[in-house]
Amino acid sequence: MEGAFAEWILAVLVSFLWMSEAYSSVLPVVFADAFFVAASVMDEVVVNGETVLQGAPLTIRAFESTLGAPGAWLVAIALALFAFSTILGWEYYGEKALEYLTRSTSAAMFYRVVFSIIAFVGCISAFEIAWDIADILNALMIVPNAICMILLVGPLYKDMMDYEKKVKKSK
Repeated sequence: MEGAFAEWILAVLVSFLWMSEAYSSVLPVVFADAFFVAASVMDEVVVNGETVLQGAPLTIRAFESTLGAPGAWLVAIALALFAFSTILGWEYYGEKALEYLTRSTSAAMFYRVVFSIIAFVGCISAFEIAWDIADILNALMIVPNAICMILLVGPLYKDMMDYEKKVKKSK
């Protein structure tokens, strides 16, 4: 794991070397923020190379060790509310994005059916499979965002230079 982690860090750092000054002011901040937040979340306890606890049981045990039985209930209730609100939020977000892209509300029904099937499969799948698929799909969201950020570098740089000129003139 440590070798793959180090290689990933090296690849990210090398990829920033080709960027111009305008790129380096925007992209590294976004990527570094996402990387450090994701890397700081511990998601499993490993003892002698074997996973002992991961996911919700790990969090429940942590809260239970500090707050007792109410800690376990607190996590269970918070987890249920978070899961429910997250699934509704993602469905709504995707539906509205599809309506915007297709300029049609009829695609929403198809999206709802597909989303419901995928959510159901995620609920009955093994923990690792569901999270692996979720991680891959979340990682793929970087593609359109990176494309947009690269396309917006020119206008952003121009606006930044215009702003700096205005600031210098006002002094």
